Parts: sequence; C-alpha cells; structure tokens
Amino acid sequence: MSRCAYQRGGRHGRDPGRAGDRHGQGLVALFVARMGDERRSQAIGVMYMLLGLIMLLRGFSDAIMMRTQQAIAVGQAQGYLPPDHYDQIFSAHGAIMIFSWQCRSSSG
Repeated sequence: MSRCAYQRGGRHGRDPGRAGDRHGQGLVALFVARMGDERRSQAIGVMYMLLGLIMLLRGFSDAIMMRTQQAIAVGQAQGYLPPDHYDQIFSAHGAIMIFSWQCRSSSG
C-alpha cells in the first residue's frame, strides 16, 4: 500500500515541519514556505491578522498627526500641516481604520 504525500514527508519529499529551519529568512518567508502544506489556511489567517495590526499602527500614527495638528493650530497659528494635507490624512485615517483594521479584526 502506498503512503500519501503527507506521510512521505510533504510535497516534494520535504518535511512540512522543517520550514523554520531556513536560517537568515524573515517571518514572511517562513509563512510563504509553509503555504504548500496542510496549514495553508492558518498561515493565510495569520498573515491577514498581521496586516490588520500593521494597518492599526498606521491608523494610530495618522491619529497622532491629526491630534498634534489640532493641538498646535491654536488662534492664529497654522500648525505644521497645510489644510489640504490634513484633509488627506483625515480621509486616509478613516479608510484605513474601517477597511483595513475593523474589517480584519471583526472577521478574524
């Protein structure tokens, strides 16, 4: 009786548990190396949530810039951002927080 590919050691004779043995590669390369084994959906889910956390940090930095602008622009002071740039940051902050963070965190 022949053994399936998983019992023989994964795709192309590799052991699926040895994807982390590659020295000098980052976290993304580790997940990409695991895309061929049985944990494909788990790796995609982890990458999905990591991207959500990165977008949370990006939205947080936009919020800090907006709050700093509001704190500095008092009275006759203009602040450090021109009005059109502030509007762009405000719009990007809303889109990032709704579509890139909230959708990911609520579905994950």
